[in-house]
Amino acid sequence: MLVNQSPKQPNPAGDFVRQVGKKVIDSDFGTELPEQDRDTLVLTTASGAVLGAAVGTYMGFQSQEGNRVNEQWRTHNITHPHLTGYSHSAVPDYDRDCHYEGSGDDRREVCTDKLEGWWHRYSPDIRNDRVGSYTAPEFHNSNWSEPLLGGFLGALGGGLLGLGIGVGANALKRSLHHGQEAGAEHTMPEAKRKDLHNTAGLLALGGAAVGMVGGGVLGHVSGVIEQAQKEVHTRDWMGPVLQNQRIGQIPADYYEHNIGLGLPGLGIGFGRGSQGVYRDVPLYNADGTPQMQQVQRTFDTARYGPVSGAIMGGLIGGGVGLAAGIAGGTLLKMVESRPQEKGKDKPQ
Repeated sequence: MLVNQSPKQPNPAGDFVRQVGKKVIDSDFGTELPEQDRDTLVLTTASGAVLGAAVGTYMGFQSQEGNRVNEQWRTHNITHPHLTGYSHSAVPDYDRDCHYEGSGDDRREVCTDKLEGWWHRYSPDIRNDRVGSYTAPEFHNSNWSEPLLGGFLGALGGGLLGLGIGVGANALKRSLHHGQEAGAEHTMPEAKRKDLHNTAGLLALGGAAVGMVGGGVLGHVSGVIEQAQKEVHTRDWMGPVLQNQRIGQIPADYYEHNIGLGLPGLGIGFGRGSQGVYRDVPLYNADGTPQMQQVQRTFDTARYGPVSGAIMGGLIGGGVGLAAGIAGGTLLKMVESRPQEKGKDKPQ
């Protein structure tokens, strides 16, 4: 009896996981470093980012717990703007044309840049003369750090520190093996490499998902604490009456086409004209003093709330979780492709 077997249907989810894992395992990350050195840098950088984010988030919660809101009345100048001239810049505009030459290992990309013209841009030079002053309130947090900022800065700092450690480790390894015969290459069977693509993809995507959920929860908690600690104050003060006015004009920006001479000012430019310059100018009383008016504002000292905290925390946590998954996949690769011991056959 003949049995018709339908062809195996492709699995888009599985293909996506494998593609992610392939990026983790096989990507050169835009460098020309040997694979072993590159893996070391990826591992130390990603691990440093994860550790830094954890430390930064913890310290952020400690800082948030001890935060206090301080009120200050600060003196501000009332200034009258005067147009004194303008600044000009001619920014070259190049068109890059690329093509490939050679074949096989000698195939390379060759690019040439052609000067198309220049963008002429003008910016006003403004002199601000002091004509008075006023005082207005400001509310500041005594501790600038909080969990979200702490986690972000911790991940950034930890990643940079991990990168430095990786560079140092590679340099030390090259120094210790200088002049010695190179050891066994880090190799692994192709079947094992393909299996590792799946594992690395799952680690990266799983880490990103877990990090997004965990970061969202921590961000939500941080937002709840911010709302519980917030202070709402309404203050009144006397401020200047300002009106947006035209204080002069400068040449308008335009584009100049290069006609082959290669120097700005010798090409063809269209759209030359002028543009008005507008600034807020104080209004004056009959005696020449600035007019003042009552200003009222309500200050909410919370830096964010539960919803925005959860969103920002999820984004930060997703990035950190992805870094953790990449570190795990890279570590597995380094273990699986470590040099073979003497007396044992290399994998075929």
